[in-house]
Amino acid sequence: MPEFRQNMVSKEWVIIATERAKRPDNFVQKKEGKKQLPPHNGDCPFCPGNESMTPPSLFSIEKNGVWSLRVVPNKFAALQSHLTTERRREGRFLKANGFGIAEVIVETPLHNRSIATMEIEEVKNTVVAYRERYNAL
Repeated sequence: MPEFRQNMVSKEWVIIATERAKRPDNFVQKKEGKKQLPPHNGDCPFCPGNESMTPPSLFSIEKNGVWSLRVVPNKFAALQSHLTTERRREGRFLKANGFGIAEVIVETPLHNRSIATMEIEEVKNTVVAYRERYNAL
């Protein structure tokens, strides 16, 4: 179970989430020269046509029946929404359950795009999605 622990010296909170070691490492790559990414990758859970590889969308922006942005729950989140926020002292540590919500915003259906290469409308949609999900949570 994930938890927050307070650093005794700095008083900052850190997340301890041992379950994250179970997440897949499909995206780990050796450091080589930057390769040009294709616009679509058949193995990528965030590419169009692979929606069954992710949980159902919580929010999406569609154009002509095709999504241009979607938000899905993070399958490998460091925090869990069903836990309590109660703090407790265990030995010298102040701890709290790892309560939180994590979502993934798929900003574009094109695998090889970043915010720096998006059209202004796509950037606007990304900001709208952050606002909408923040307000919903």
